[in-house]
Amino acid sequence: MKTRWRRLLIAFFFIFLLHSLFLLVKKESSDYTTFSEESLSIQKTSEFRIELIKRKKNKKNKSKPQLKENMVLEEDVKKDEDILSDDAINQKKSSQYEKSLTSYQVQVLRAIEKNKYYPSREKRRGHEGRVTVGFVINSNGIMSKLIILHQSSYENLDEAALESVRNAAPFKKFPKQIIENELVFNIHIDFIL
Repeated sequence: MKTRWRRLLIAFFFIFLLHSLFLLVKKESSDYTTFSEESLSIQKTSEFRIELIKRKKNKKNKSKPQLKENMVLEEDVKKDEDILSDDAINQKKSSQYEKSLTSYQVQVLRAIEKNKYYPSREKRRGHEGRVTVGFVINSNGIMSKLIILHQSSYENLDEAALESVRNAAPFKKFPKQIIENELVFNIHIDFIL
């Protein structure tokens, strides 16, 4: 009976320890939470409201210190507005970057699809498959490091996938919104009858 209680006590201790670690990890991970523009503006608004509450408490005191507080408060609000406008500009640039990147990726995929080569021998035999290829495109549109990441069941389809990408190159230059020197692509090329 004592060993059973001892085991239960040890089990309880380990469960308590695991829960404590879980809460500690959760607390640490919440310190790195990212905010969207909406939550950031709400946060700034709530700080502004806290300042207003402090100002109301000081209303009972002299009026001159209150003027200084109002000036400081207005400066803080202007700084917060500047920060928010900088964040909005950065978010707009980020949005433009995402659109440019997506548009460029679509252009690359369309060029490869347009130049896709399906070997007639494999068509006649009814061979189908998916080949995953990887390659790098630099900012001038030059393709390099073309490799097969995942083969199909047919060597001719694998070679045809590589040939399709080679025929599509060189690609267009990066739009000015894309700041990277090179982009890595991992794509599937499907051969379906």
